[in-house]
Amino acid sequence: MNNHTLRLATVLTLASILNPVVSHGEPENAHSTSGWKISSHLEKSSFTADEPIYLDVTLTNTSAGTLKYGERSPQLEFTVHVKDRSGNEIPTTRFAKSYGKLTTDVFKQLSRTAKPGEGLVYHFWLNRSFDLTVDGSYTVTVSRQMPISTTDSSLVAPPLEFQITEPNWTSDPARTLDIPKKLSM
Repeated sequence: MNNHTLRLATVLTLASILNPVVSHGEPENAHSTSGWKISSHLEKSSFTADEPIYLDVTLTNTSAGTLKYGERSPQLEFTVHVKDRSGNEIPTTRFAKSYGKLTTDVFKQLSRTAKPGEGLVYHFWLNRSFDLTVDGSYTVTVSRQMPISTTDSSLVAPPLEFQITEPNWTSDPARTLDIPKKLSM
């Protein structure tokens, strides 16, 4: 794992880990293979550099039967790449790098099932893990390895594009800087 790749679940809430939200809708940004579909969604396409950016990732059972899947700690399951307009990987934050040092030895493999049409939704705080403080255009891609019988299959959600803009500090009087006047002597 390079410094610019983050195992997304490092920013999952504990509730998402223990009890993923079940969805039965059809996501618009999806990729499927071998009975599984992965999709991703951002609340909007433009954010200011000072607001949280949440990425929702949904794994959906698209088969006619119940599917089993293994799940360790989710930081070992999902991978995300964030790139700027030029295709350069965005660096991870110190917060994300601290989770990259975790060892796989401490995680237990859980066996879970998903019923036909069932979607498991994971919520990620994207800019807590990537340095998204500079205005510009970005692309985020998320993937997960899913064991299919005796082989692994990689699910990759289509890229999502979004914009970061500078905060409008003057529109909020509570956030404007109070620059002291030069003191006269």
